[in-house]
Amino acid sequence: MTLCDSLETNMIRFWTTYGEAPGCKRPQGSGWVGWITGVPHPLFNGAVSTEPPKEVDRAASEIAQALGSRQIPFLWWIGSRGRRTDLNDILERHGFVYAEAIPGMAIDLDSLSQGPIRLEGLTIRPVNHPAMLKIWAETAGIGTGFPEPALEPLAALETRVGLGEKVPTRRYLGLFDGAPVATAALVLEAGVAGLFAVATRPEFRRRGIGTAMTLHPLLNARVSGYRTGTLQSSESGFPVYSRLGFREICKFDLYFRPGGNG
Repeated sequence: MTLCDSLETNMIRFWTTYGEAPGCKRPQGSGWVGWITGVPHPLFNGAVSTEPPKEVDRAASEIAQALGSRQIPFLWWIGSRGRRTDLNDILERHGFVYAEAIPGMAIDLDSLSQGPIRLEGLTIRPVNHPAMLKIWAETAGIGTGFPEPALEPLAALETRVGLGEKVPTRRYLGLFDGAPVATAALVLEAGVAGLFAVATRPEFRRRGIGTAMTLHPLLNARVSGYRTGTLQSSESGFPVYSRLGFREICKFDLYFRPGGNG
């Protein structure tokens, strides 16, 4: 398994965990696996191609069938394992439009010479009880810039995913003077430490909190014996992660579908 394959497998584990929650779906079909939660945000209704689809029309039809009549936004992630030259035209015929390309990045955790960042007033805690989980979800949604209608459903979804040994996601909450301001999540899967949901409330940005929230889970993973960290970066996060030592190793093409059958 290549490092790109490990990154994709780790990412799939993170997102499909939502599809396994009560009231959600984890459909799969011809070279793809997905998650449908009903939360009105495309990140929480999506699919990843796990191999180059031999029958893209069939795969797109399967996804439309899985969505049914739900008018919810949907993202199809096309990574290195699922790319083929005629994909764009075929997906457009099924109502998908090209949205953007985002990088998959990796870092050698042994290269992190610095220890945890100590910021006065900042405490980073693992999320270990349901009330804290709800706060984590609300903070992550606000920090990521989700619209108001998505915040309450997102908190309800995270509560349904829950905590415990069967849930692969380790969540971290950043508290500034006791108030929740930032989040991060970690998935240890496919031999790599996948970093997700790094978010800071807008009024607390540019204080080093995002960097602290990035390093804390990765250093924990290194203590647990992991040697490689991975993530998928937003445009704004790319320079931050590059300065920390992450390098781009692959690209994901994202295709957006605005609603169920429309």
